[in-house]
Amino acid sequence: MESVAGTPDVATADPVEGDVYAVTRQAAYLFHEIKLLIINWYAAQARNRNRILR
Repeated sequence: MESVAGTPDVATADPVEGDVYAVTRQAAYLFHEIKLLIINWYAAQARNRNRILR
């Protein structure tokens, strides 16, 4: 039996391309979560500064 031309160990680009898009989406979601945490932290700090000290 003869083999097809090309190396058998090299996979096609389609699965790799799909994984790259998945990683990009996860990174974008992570940055969105980080931005929300920072905004909430700044809001909490502003509320604490405006509190009247007793």
